[in-house]
Amino acid sequence: MKLDNQADLFRELVKIKRDLLKAQKRLRLTKERAEKSELKTRVDSLKMDLGSKLLDWGEYEKGLALFMSVSGKGDEERKIYGVSRALTDLGYYDEAQKLLMKGLRKFKKSCYLWEQCGILNNLLGNGIQSLKCFEAAIVLMPRETPEFFYNKALALVNLRRYKEAILILDYLIEHHPGAMYLAERGECSLKTGYPYEALRYYQKALDLLNKKPEVEAGLCIYTGLSATYIELGMRKEAMEIALEGISRYPNKEPALYYNLGSTLMAMGYKEEARGVLKSGIKRFPESENLKKLLGDLDENMDDPNGGKSAIFGILLLVALIKRRFRRKRWQVF
Repeated sequence: MKLDNQADLFRELVKIKRDLLKAQKRLRLTKERAEKSELKTRVDSLKMDLGSKLLDWGEYEKGLALFMSVSGKGDEERKIYGVSRALTDLGYYDEAQKLLMKGLRKFKKSCYLWEQCGILNNLLGNGIQSLKCFEAAIVLMPRETPEFFYNKALALVNLRRYKEAILILDYLIEHHPGAMYLAERGECSLKTGYPYEALRYYQKALDLLNKKPEVEAGLCIYTGLSATYIELGMRKEAMEIALEGISRYPNKEPALYYNLGSTLMAMGYKEEARGVLKSGIKRFPESENLKKLLGDLDENMDDPNGGKSAIFGILLLVALIKRRFRRKRWQVF
């Protein structure tokens, strides 16, 4: 099985950092004015490339520091985008919103700033405004950008406008096949009462995932598949896929442990369920869902039917997987 996409991201980080160090060294050594100016622009561009990768990696403060360190004279739009993204990822929503409003007053036609504004509004609970921002990004994009369409579909899902979301996802699946699009399509089918249809989409998504690993898609696929199997009464399959998910992503998502624990409880394997839940809590001590399920299990240990009702909570855990909106990689059109 191929490594998941963190390995590729790490390699990109190393390469950009190496290129940045070389450019900075050349800048220190050069004395010719024109070359110095060109190298300053190159260094700023590489800093923002590295900042973006650090944000992807989860190093939000380091990413913010890099974006703040560039002058922005040659690419103020990109600096605003990077700083606002970092502020959003760090939870400084007010500061991010003020910066984005300032940026959009100056760069009204920036599809990237509208995209970031949509992501921020979703986090603020402004679902309709989030959708409008993504629609603006789509109107302004110079060429077809799958990430922007996916973001609109996700905004529609969050608003429970599944039929509209399905139209977009079906288009993406046909023209830009991807595991995440198939997984989201599976969730729409599950939420609209078509578990067999959901199963087909999740299985197709898993096939693509094995060819092109991607962590976020993998988490959604394994949690969605286990929930779908439970919905169909296929407990053995639900247990197996949940085990596979935990084996593949042991430190990524508490919902995987919750789903496996719930499945084992429903099958009557209470001690095994306890072990899984305790393992999950050890890895994710902040997970209130795992603690609550373990508490429910402990309260019903002597009840022959104890814990079986927990199986109905599995579908809720699919929704608890925080699907991230997809950011289009910065490029000059």
